[in-house]
Amino acid sequence: MTIGELIGLASTVLALPGSIVAVIELWQMFKPGHGRHRK
Repeated sequence: MTIGELIGLASTVLALPGSIVAVIELWQMFKPGHGRHRK
């Protein structure tokens, strides 16, 4: 495995939790019934 592959793998692993959190945030924001996010 090359350095480039290691860096790519590491960046993917680091980016995954952030994208999962973003999806959950968006889903909770658009999900009806939660007036907490409504302005």
